[in-house]
Amino acid sequence: MLKIRPATPSDAVALAEFHVRIWRDTYRDLAPAAAYDQLDAERRLPSWLSLLQSDCPKSGAFLAEECGEIKALISFCPATSGMPKQMIEVTHLYVCDSTRGHGLGRRMLQTVFDHVTPHQGICLAVVKENTSARGFYQKLGGQEAGTFIDKGPLWKSNNICVEWPASPT
Repeated sequence: MLKIRPATPSDAVALAEFHVRIWRDTYRDLAPAAAYDQLDAERRLPSWLSLLQSDCPKSGAFLAEECGEIKALISFCPATSGMPKQMIEVTHLYVCDSTRGHGLGRRMLQTVFDHVTPHQGICLAVVKENTSARGFYQKLGGQEAGTFIDKGPLWKSNNICVEWPASPT
């Protein structure tokens, strides 16, 4: 049975590995080869540990698992540069291929809304060329609200800010 639960520091290694696997599948044809080659779980682990050890109530992560296997993850924090400061920013939302199309992405977003507050908006950045994700966010009522260049640790990508001023359900 699929279960969504808060991620803990003991999940950091598994989350870093899942993150990299799904990122590589998603950005294989979008990211420059150098960025694709540089991203690995070892590089992502410190970020996951930092997030999961934070005591900020508006930061954290949830994972969906089935039989001990991660099927989706979502992480969030107070909005960073390029995002509306009054919102909570979803920094990662990854769903494995085998569970896409069954409402899990929507459930993960709703979990963040429910955790933070149903009245505070959520935003996220999506790479402009990631048309699949953009369509998904639009289907859930996300509004594209601006563009910016994410200088990122691996590559400069054209991003679109997507906003939900209220819960997507």
